[in-house]
Amino acid sequence: MSKREFKVIRKKYGVPKETEFIEPIDSPIVMPVKMGTDRCTYLSASGSCSVYDLRPRVCKLYGEIPAMPCQYLYPEKAQDKVNSLMKKLSHSLACTRNSS
Repeated sequence: MSKREFKVIRKKYGVPKETEFIEPIDSPIVMPVKMGTDRCTYLSASGSCSVYDLRPRVCKLYGEIPAMPCQYLYPEKAQDKVNSLMKKLSHSLACTRNSS
């Protein structure tokens, strides 16, 4: 999500405990994740969005563009994309943790 979107969400909902942030260098995005995971901190245990009324653009686009296929309609495509993104996210997270 963009840093601006995060500020709006943070203002209304706060930041859950056990949250860490992935912020790629020289990037206008931030990813608040549950500590020790790659899961958005605003997802409930059941997978529902706890900030749905203010959800970021990336969440609105999920399933709507080829780069982010719906996991229910196109499970194979979605899994391939998830695996690729998870590798990148894990690498970014490891770099962030190591530089702290």
